[in-house]
Amino acid sequence: MGLKRNNIFFIAWILLIIFTVIISMCCTKSGPFTPPPPDNKDDYWNHFLFKDNTFVNFITNATVVDDLLICTVDWGILMFDDLESGDAIRYKELPRVSVGYDNVPILSHEMIGYVAKNRNDLILFSNYQWYGGGADGIKWNQLGEEFIGWSFILDLPFQNTFGAINSQNRFVGMITNRDLVYWAEDVRNYAIYADTDINYMGTTIVTNVGYWDIPSMLGNRLSVLDIFAFKDKFYISYYRTNAPSIASYYAEISVDGTIREFRDPFVDRNMVIYKFFEYQGVLFAHTNNQIIKYTMDGENWTPLFVLTPAVNTFKEIDQYIFIHRADNIIVLEDLIDGVKGYRLPKENMAGVAIRSINKFRDDLVIATTHGMFYKSFEEVMNDKELVFTLERGILNLEGDF
Repeated sequence: MGLKRNNIFFIAWILLIIFTVIISMCCTKSGPFTPPPPDNKDDYWNHFLFKDNTFVNFITNATVVDDLLICTVDWGILMFDDLESGDAIRYKELPRVSVGYDNVPILSHEMIGYVAKNRNDLILFSNYQWYGGGADGIKWNQLGEEFIGWSFILDLPFQNTFGAINSQNRFVGMITNRDLVYWAEDVRNYAIYADTDINYMGTTIVTNVGYWDIPSMLGNRLSVLDIFAFKDKFYISYYRTNAPSIASYYAEISVDGTIREFRDPFVDRNMVIYKFFEYQGVLFAHTNNQIIKYTMDGENWTPLFVLTPAVNTFKEIDQYIFIHRADNIIVLEDLIDGVKGYRLPKENMAGVAIRSINKFRDDLVIATTHGMFYKSFEEVMNDKELVFTLERGILNLEGDF
């Protein structure tokens, strides 16, 4: 009898061990885990990779908030306290997240905005607090029954995302009925807005969903190029594709809903704004003929120099502008008072696709489709190579690099 009882205890113990191993394996697959030490110390860049998880190493966007490095991957967000040890990692899985080259999540100081997987009519928001609830979102039916079947405009070619979030957590994007109508004059496009917030439970909530009626967007098939939050305003760049000739526009929307529309804002009527960006509190734009311009009043633009070909990311870090194309990183300095352009070293980073550039603690961190590369910011900037001055007039990211 005692022997039989011992056998039962032994079998139960074995089953418990097997069950524990299975649970551990499942948990490991569903979340991040401690990475290996950085690659060869003789390489110029330290390389941060997760073991055996290619999808996590495909980083789509990154930012720094409250001394945390926040990265988006195929199942949610990773939050790093430290890159050297790899021990202080927090994460948050997000429901129905869709990320990749075409749907890049928006990262603000408190929120991530992302497109629901396999959906063009649902945008979701979640905060960075790992203990908070899931996500809340915007759907067409929150705008009214007349919007049934409409879809959000998600294919902004030079932004690779679908809207912007400002410092007050207001989101602005675009919605259209272009897939529901045949005649161009029946097309309706609206700029939509929503306020996002975090309640006392740490849960993200979306309120005050609405839209703005912008006359130049109605009765036209639009190509929306960029949506940008600048101070207390939003800027939307677009052009009409069914006009007798291409008509270029951008709209300025103030926090109180005041809208200014600008048609063919430049001497060259075919010039459109590909990308807005901010540098030292001034609004800049990169146009389709590659000219960098800036404005002090949102209306009158001053040309500076030619940057070719087009790029879709301009990041201000410590009074520099960082841009990238393929695996090349370029640093611009003194944009208004005699611009200079520098090339950064790319040893052991060649061939990867750069997704985001940030300064985290004392390091410059390059998020890529193959993990993260990082190195002392001071050391990297000491190693930069001057390749462009304003006297040259043209900075060619292909010919010069």
